Amino acid sequence: MTPTLLISQLPACLHPLNASPMTRHLNGVFFALVLILCACGSSAQNIESQMPSESELRTYVNQRWLYGNSSEMLKALHYRNYQIPVSGIQLSVKRTFTPARNAKVVEDLKAYGARHGAVPITPTQAQQQFELWGDCLVKAYQSDLSSDQLQSLRSIFGVVHFFPRLGGEVEAWSFEAFQRTFNADGKSIASTNSAESNDLDEEIRGKIYTAVANPVNDIYLAQFVNLGQIGQVKNELLIKTRNFPAIASRLGIDPQRWAVIERYAMSEVAGKEMIIYRRCDSSQTYVSPATRSWSTGAFAVMAQYFNENLISLSAD
Repeated sequence: MTPTLLISQLPACLHPLNASPMTRHLNGVFFALVLILCACGSSAQNIESQMPSESELRTYVNQRWLYGNSSEMLKALHYRNYQIPVSGIQLSVKRTFTPARNAKVVEDLKAYGARHGAVPITPTQAQQQFELWGDCLVKAYQSDLSSDQLQSLRSIFGVVHFFPRLGGEVEAWSFEAFQRTFNADGKSIASTNSAESNDLDEEIRGKIYTAVANPVNDIYLAQFVNLGQIGQVKNELLIKTRNFPAIASRLGIDPQRWAVIERYAMSEVAGKEMIIYRRCDSSQTYVSPATRSWSTGAFAVMAQYFNENLISLSAD
């Protein structure tokens, strides 16, 4: 209710035009309090209006973490459950498969896994999993992020649809970094590139990589390296991230939008989102039995598949 409306509804004896000096003084105090309350109410409404609604959060997490829809999410799960193990096999045999051979081994591993109980989820099951993960993410954002952090998400609502594409670009980087490390034979590949100029500060480049890469995929691939190689892999990834500005331009990300992504990557909320995502990705409550069976089964049969096909996989 506005102060003008309040005045119009006052009894005649309290109206400013009819009031005694004492009453006018009390009215002044009263209206001062009204103005303060109105200002506070307006401020609270402004803050509330800046907070993303549940539906906005759902749209955001779907784009940020779940590839936009269940169909694209299912493709990403196929990548995780088959391509990452095949990348691990290549690291183990120190071979780089041609695209055709890579595709053949992926299909062979799929068929092998299906015969041993690792059955991919159906599109209907993928839609169910998509909704489950979305529920988990939204609830976790609402409970784990502060009001300021939730409001700050608005700054990247206009660029979040680029994240799955940026993430797709860097998926190959991890494998290349691991592969070069495995084949380095103790020589530091990074040192040979030290003279090359970097387009971005190292810390910023590392933060951007972390923000756009799928953390669970990196964790899965990291199972194939030992602790002594982790530092070298990181150096290789930092070298690859020199290409970020060029990739951003190719994806239609103009400098203004790229600056938004940079600021977001350096923020505290980006790190908190990673923790939330990893927790939901492995949640006993929000991962369906079919999804869990497929994922664990695919990785469980990989070692057996590798042992049975070691000779052919190692051949040039």
